Amino acid sequence: MYGDSFVETSSAADWEKRGDDIMKRCLYDVAAKCYKMAGHERKEQIATASSQLVNNVEDSPIKLTIDPSVFDNLEWEVECTADVWKTLKDKKVMPKMKQQVIERIKSLASGEWSTCVYKSVPNAPPTLKLFETKLSKAARIIWELATAFSPRLSEAADRRLGLDNNPDEHFAVKGGKIYSEIIRVWDIVLDHDHLNHAVTKIIKSHNRGQNCILHRNLKGIKDKQFSGTEVQKRVPMLFAEENDDVDLVAVREDQQSLRLYPPASPEETEYHILKFYSFSSTLVLNILQNHEMKVDFPFRVTDTEHAIINLESKSPILLLGRSGTGKTTCCLNRLWTLFTAYWIHAKEAGDPLLPREHQFIEKVDEEEADNEHVLSEEPSTSTACKEMDGEEIKDDVIFDHLHQLFVTKNTFLCSEIHKNFSDLCHASDIAEEHVKMENDTLPNILQDVNDFLYPLFLTSRQLLLILDASLNPPYFFNRNDDGSLKVVIQGWGTQEDLFGYTPLDHDSDDEQSDDDDDQDDMLDEPMAEHAATAAKKLKMDPRREVTYDVFANEVWPKICKKSSVDYHPMLVWTEIKSFIRGSFEAVKKPNGILEKDEYIELGRKRAPNFSGERHKIYQLFLEYNHFKKQKFLFDESDLIYSIYKRLCNLEEQPWVLHGMYVDETQDFTQAELAILIRITQNPNNMFLTGDTAQSIMRGISFRFSDLQTLFYYAKKSLHAVGKTKSVEVPNQMYQLTHNYRSHAGILSLASAILDLMVEYFPESFDRLKKEQGLFPGPQPGLLEYCSPVVLAFLLQGHKRETSHIEFGAHQAILVVNDAARDSIPEELRLGLILTIYEAKGLEFDDVLLYNFFKDSYASKEWRVVTEFLEKLTQNMDTTDLGENLVQLDEEVLKQPSRPRPLTFNPNQHKVLNSELKHLYTALTRARANVWIFDESEEKRAPMFEYFKARRLVRVVSSYSKEESVFAETSSAADWEKRGDDIMKRCLYDVAAKCYKMAGHERKEKIATASSGYGFEITFLECDMLTEAALCLRNVKEYELAAQVFEKSGQFTEAARMYQRSKKPLDCSQCYEKLGHYNKAVDILYKEEMYDKAIDCLRRYTELMSKRQTMPQVILDHQPQDAYTEERLTYKSAELHARQGNKTKMTAALERLSSFDDKIKILVQHNYHDDAVDYLVKKGKTKEAAQLMLKNGEPAKALTAAEKGRDRAIIGECHFIMAQSLKDKTNMMEEVVKHLNKAVESFEAAHEKSGQAKALMVLANINRDKDMAKRAVKLFQAERPYSNEAGQVEAIQVVMDLSNEEFEFEDYVTIILGIEMIFRVIKTLIKQSSYQDKARAKLYYRYFGLYETDAKSSQLEIHPNEKPRCIKVIKDLAGDMTKKEAVIKRKGFRYVSLSVTFCFVSLSMFLLAKTAPGTRFVLPATYLAAVDFVDLSFAKQSCPIQELVHLFKPNYNTFQGFQDHLQTIVEVVCGRGSHMSLLQLYFMENKDDYLAAERCLVLTMVFLVNIGFFLPALCEDDIMKTTKGLQLPMSVPRRLSTTLQAVGRANGPSDIAAILQDLLYERENEHLLDCWWSWNARRRQGVQHHQLTDLSRFPKEFLVFGTAGNRDTERKDFSDANSQSNKLENDVLEEEEMTVQDRERVQKEHEQLDRQDKENEASKIILRLFKSISMKYRIGHLTKRVVQEILKEFDIKETFCGVCGVPLNSSESEEAVSSSGNQNDVDAMDSAALSLPAIADYMKATRSLETLKKHQTSQEHIEKNNQFEHFKKLYYEDEMLLCLSRLGIFVHDNKLCDPEMKSKAYADVSADIDQLLSDRDKVQTDQQNIVDNHSWEKTEQLRHDFLSLQQHCKKVQPVILKTFQEYQSKNKETTAKEQPCEPSPDVEEEETVQHEDVVPPPKTRTSHNQRPRRRRRRYPLAPRFK
Repeated sequence: MYGDSFVETSSAADWEKRGDDIMKRCLYDVAAKCYKMAGHERKEQIATASSQLVNNVEDSPIKLTIDPSVFDNLEWEVECTADVWKTLKDKKVMPKMKQQVIERIKSLASGEWSTCVYKSVPNAPPTLKLFETKLSKAARIIWELATAFSPRLSEAADRRLGLDNNPDEHFAVKGGKIYSEIIRVWDIVLDHDHLNHAVTKIIKSHNRGQNCILHRNLKGIKDKQFSGTEVQKRVPMLFAEENDDVDLVAVREDQQSLRLYPPASPEETEYHILKFYSFSSTLVLNILQNHEMKVDFPFRVTDTEHAIINLESKSPILLLGRSGTGKTTCCLNRLWTLFTAYWIHAKEAGDPLLPREHQFIEKVDEEEADNEHVLSEEPSTSTACKEMDGEEIKDDVIFDHLHQLFVTKNTFLCSEIHKNFSDLCHASDIAEEHVKMENDTLPNILQDVNDFLYPLFLTSRQLLLILDASLNPPYFFNRNDDGSLKVVIQGWGTQEDLFGYTPLDHDSDDEQSDDDDDQDDMLDEPMAEHAATAAKKLKMDPRREVTYDVFANEVWPKICKKSSVDYHPMLVWTEIKSFIRGSFEAVKKPNGILEKDEYIELGRKRAPNFSGERHKIYQLFLEYNHFKKQKFLFDESDLIYSIYKRLCNLEEQPWVLHGMYVDETQDFTQAELAILIRITQNPNNMFLTGDTAQSIMRGISFRFSDLQTLFYYAKKSLHAVGKTKSVEVPNQMYQLTHNYRSHAGILSLASAILDLMVEYFPESFDRLKKEQGLFPGPQPGLLEYCSPVVLAFLLQGHKRETSHIEFGAHQAILVVNDAARDSIPEELRLGLILTIYEAKGLEFDDVLLYNFFKDSYASKEWRVVTEFLEKLTQNMDTTDLGENLVQLDEEVLKQPSRPRPLTFNPNQHKVLNSELKHLYTALTRARANVWIFDESEEKRAPMFEYFKARRLVRVVSSYSKEESVFAETSSAADWEKRGDDIMKRCLYDVAAKCYKMAGHERKEKIATASSGYGFEITFLECDMLTEAALCLRNVKEYELAAQVFEKSGQFTEAARMYQRSKKPLDCSQCYEKLGHYNKAVDILYKEEMYDKAIDCLRRYTELMSKRQTMPQVILDHQPQDAYTEERLTYKSAELHARQGNKTKMTAALERLSSFDDKIKILVQHNYHDDAVDYLVKKGKTKEAAQLMLKNGEPAKALTAAEKGRDRAIIGECHFIMAQSLKDKTNMMEEVVKHLNKAVESFEAAHEKSGQAKALMVLANINRDKDMAKRAVKLFQAERPYSNEAGQVEAIQVVMDLSNEEFEFEDYVTIILGIEMIFRVIKTLIKQSSYQDKARAKLYYRYFGLYETDAKSSQLEIHPNEKPRCIKVIKDLAGDMTKKEAVIKRKGFRYVSLSVTFCFVSLSMFLLAKTAPGTRFVLPATYLAAVDFVDLSFAKQSCPIQELVHLFKPNYNTFQGFQDHLQTIVEVVCGRGSHMSLLQLYFMENKDDYLAAERCLVLTMVFLVNIGFFLPALCEDDIMKTTKGLQLPMSVPRRLSTTLQAVGRANGPSDIAAILQDLLYERENEHLLDCWWSWNARRRQGVQHHQLTDLSRFPKEFLVFGTAGNRDTERKDFSDANSQSNKLENDVLEEEEMTVQDRERVQKEHEQLDRQDKENEASKIILRLFKSISMKYRIGHLTKRVVQEILKEFDIKETFCGVCGVPLNSSESEEAVSSSGNQNDVDAMDSAALSLPAIADYMKATRSLETLKKHQTSQEHIEKNNQFEHFKKLYYEDEMLLCLSRLGIFVHDNKLCDPEMKSKAYADVSADIDQLLSDRDKVQTDQQNIVDNHSWEKTEQLRHDFLSLQQHCKKVQPVILKTFQEYQSKNKETTAKEQPCEPSPDVEEEETVQHEDVVPPPKTRTSHNQRPRRRRRRYPLAPRFK
């Protein structure tokens, strides 16, 4: 009544908002009137009912205490609609009202019916038994006495499905299905005025349900319970299906018939049946508890779905059905049913209930696969919670909680299922612990998943990644220690991206406030920033995945050029992905790939009608696989094979999965399904659903019959350890036929697409019963010409909020791929946009299929449909009209410009199979409306014509009369609300149309004005500032719009507009007016207006200090803690310094409190003089001097240093000053003066290295050798470590200053210098200890290298300080303008390898020159390294290849280079040496494997050059070392793949191919085929071209893998050498040389001869000093070894090693303590020492006294003398050496071998026994002496040892002679028996272990010294022709 005065000023939304505010104040009557003005009936009902309860208008008292559990065991089953649940969960409904509703329903369910409880609803049809129950004067419960299927009264699920093979007469009723009366609660009306409206909706739903095809004809006993009026209790009647005949006549008379059909949606635009929920204890409990979180309950399903959900099967369950038939619903409900059943029992027991069974593993014996007792037919446990008999459970069995896993391909579907399951858990107390952990992050590995995180909902990609981390390494992707990804996978994202939640944008009717949205945005932003930061920290995986797009666009164009095939890439991709790599047979192969014959045979079985040539397809696969390796690519098959292989290697899986649920199974390959079977504890508990007509994963060829085959193979190859059961093959596939989603109009179009698939691709999908829509519906709309605005308007016109979507949203726009989604017009970005793949498994009310044909992978292929249409036309002309004849529209077929038909070719048109499945999937996502729009007239024409010709669509050409199209679907209020929503998104044209439909002229004008320019003046004149500002914003006049917004007081919008117009100061002021100081400061900070930001921050601080209480808005928007005045001042000073404004910079620096920050800014921006002034004033003269030195101003540095007292820096300044003056003329006196002062300053500062380097320069200037020697000694005296780098340089000075005749001391110094060089180099290359690191740091400092703070792997150089390293770093030596430079320390590591490359190349040059015509193979970089060395020398020097040409080789030279190459091979491979570079580089724990890769390439270069340049037996050493490598986890995949390929290689031909691939993949490098042929003009001898022909390489190894080739001798090459010399001379004579060339060559020959003489002399001197040094070293080493051995006999404070007596025994301690050392303790300052210190002092004092007392004892003195005698005998008299030699003699001659004694030593066996006896006696006596410290027995030991020596001298010659005779005799016998050489097939082990062959005895010199290894001379096998 009072609302009339406000009708012009308040909208419906305003009235609704006021009503909400008033409801919060409990003024229900006033709130009801507000809701009435707003037209909101539902809220008006709630307010009215609440008012009645408050005023106590209820007639009878209400029972308030309700036990929810009683609802599980009531007489009547109760179900309710979603509206009932929605009303009861509303917070605005009073609790008393909720309790009253529950109490009334409980009374009805108990059967307590009376006329006062209920009455019939008038106007209801006779078939609808509708009643109302009174709650209050206005409130009513509307319910129906309905009939429905009763699961609790029917037979078990397996019996209803006919799985027990029982005839129907065994059932109580036919089929075992019982129907019962139930109570169906339709609605709760809180206002009596709305009762008729609610009843009308129910009647309409009832009437629409009669048209549903789901109906049953039931019969039951006639109901006579209402005949009397005093009935106390009503029980439900039971019914059965009418085909169950009963013969009794008496019973027939009492029978009644009933037609059962489900109620449908009352909305005319919806075509589905309603969902009902059981009114259970769980639902009641949630009503009473009033949960805040979103909850859901399982709805009641049909009888068939219920049977499948509760089926207890002995084998895996396969469920098929077309789209919308309820497959996913069955999957989720079955998972939920087993989940709740288990946890009810588990909570009662308090412990896990499921015993862990043995995993199914691979059978070892193939014959067992056919053994019946292994594959027993005993039943397996089908449900996870089934109880086991106590006898079967052993004591050691592990028990687990239920672990279930749901897996699908689709990310969105997986998220939706997970969300639905979470909603179910929120409503159940059973899942309380699960709800607490639902937001926990999923662990990286499966074995760490908590019990309460199950069940898991994962996509297949997520599951593969978790399995990759859960299995043993090597991982497919690089991972951290916790299993998380170490890299970002290209196209996959980070770990957070892959395992993040992906919800849909639901068009939910839940009302949420704007504040909540803002809060969500605020929470999302930091999370997004955190994710982005985390992604930046990770490295990008260099590999890229091959998807179909990559294959079709990048791979296919390159591989198809080499083959003359005319296939579509989709065909080849499918064959690769589904058969060659993805089949079950392929994944079991050693390399995961079918062989060619296997693929052809498999293809015949799986696809017999395939018309392509499979051998060509296999060749294309080989090309693809090679391309993939070259480009560092991978596909999903690689990951799957890696996981499957590691799964097979597991002895026992560390996790357990009891149930596996696979949705959309048709999207999985057989290999993936094989993994799922293997990871499931019992595969018989698997539940798989799918539809092959929706197989839209490109490259997947799947049928459910193949799945049965897969389980058959699993049954044959797997068995359970310790169990008698096996994997069962499912012999039945269950099918759902009714489509609950789409109506008949949509399904008719989908069926027409299936007709095309049946015609062209019959084997690509399973043939099922034709799906049926429950209701007829409108045909899909074909939009031929439509603008994006009209399309958006179309979607908004059909937008609804009444329907219930189970998995999905209300509306969606479906596109083909991500690129199409990105290019969609802005007007269509209103709602949810998904690709067809993402939408699969989901459902939507309305679907717009946008540009499907335009973006399709098919193009001309669509014209095949026209050919099919022509066939239909011909059939129509030649066939009589029949029932199944397709009807065609002849008018469409007569249209001009029809598309031309195209004859179908299965090889070229394979892509249509996938495209048709995509189209079918897209259409069947819709529940009500489908619109198809496409911009490509050419590509859409065939399918559009096909649809129109079959009269399956309605063509919509334009929308000129929008009112007539949508008048019946939405009210004016709905249109207005949608217009408001669209206005917020700035889509003004669409909003204007919505306002027009709503009849709201004013808003329509505003929307129209908002979309144009020039309307802002109109708004301003009307004083509509907001609208004017919006217009200005729309035309991008942001500054004007900001001013208008600011004038109207909308500071937030004003700030945004100022920000867009680049006015940060004005923007900040607007935020400051709002109190948002955080944004005000932040915007100024980002725009580098730091001074203004400081002013703003000061205003905020002043405001906070003045006011005691602050507004909440200011407290909520305080400036960030990071924005301090100090930081802003620093940024301001830095900005002014960068801009060159010194005045403002100085002012800012004065305000800056941090001195270090001041210096940092000044130095970074080259204000060095100012920085020095600051440092000097602060007293930091050293830092000032260092800054000037770094800047290249030593004079200023010296001035600054002299102001302080640091003599070291003064000396450094003098030294650098001298260095800078040294190159100038007439400045030598100044140089000497500064150097003398440097020496004095360094000496005063005790800086020995500084003093030495200054003396070294002075020595050079003064030519003073003694001064140089003094420098050497000073470098050596440096502490804590000698400066050996300086010593080396000082020694060089000594050598330069020495005369021709060196002194002996000089030679010693030179030798020591050489040793120092190697120590310095070793330390610089690798630091293995703290001392090495300290020495390296000392060397770096001496050379002028400084460690940077940023990266420890980098060193910094200051060129202006004239560092010593400048001489070797040429690029810096020429550019002295640099103040600093950074080099990588790792460069030292690769110097040795680079030198090795050059030496290998040079050796091969010389060897090839010796034998002309010989070819060798080198990488291109090896030749480049030689050229680089040439460039490193002066320009006038002779190139390396010319030196090789001029070199005159002989046999010794040839032999020497071969020996050097063999030495390199042994060092690289570690054969015959302790050192193996290859193993070293691969063992190191580092991320940089560059050196390892270079070493591997070098090894492979050796392999391909085996034969001429290297002995054949080197091949065996190299291959054994390479195959024996143990790779770390961090090794790159490229190297691991290469090593695996080398291990599989059969010969050098394979090695050359592998090396080619590695070089090309690494850096596009080629392998070169080289030979020697001198070219005088180019001064080049090595000729080469790219290696392409690998046929000349042997296909098999020469030695590796064969026997009998080790003892052959080297071939004599003297003839070849003389021939090569002759050929070389002939070549020289034939060359045409000028006079100048001959003179130059002659000079070079003379120079070379002179150098040879000098080299020979130097070698003689070098050998002399080497022998001197070696003898000294060996003697010193021997002493060190003896000292280490005798350490255990040292005399220590606590133990005497000579006597073997402990010195700190308890007796001695007691004696000392009782003797009274109190004086000593009293002498200590007790105040200064703690109790532990006093104890330590007393202990040390007692130990020293005990030791001294023991050493002076007579017993110890005697023992010590005896011990010295023993030492002399054992070590000095070489007793130990003699025993060692004797042991070697016994071993080499096999004196302990009984068989050898009987055959070879029969005559001297007695002497041998005596010798062995004497040796054992000596060794035993010696060991007893040492163990018991019985040194007094040394004389007896000496006597025995002398006897042993005499006996040995006597017997040894006889034994040697006997052995040699036996050996020669044995060789003659062997030669007679085996005149031919052994076959290569004979194994090497047999030859080595032959008993008759005895190796010759070896002579050893010492037991602790390795014998000098004599180089083996191997024969040279023929290598190249």
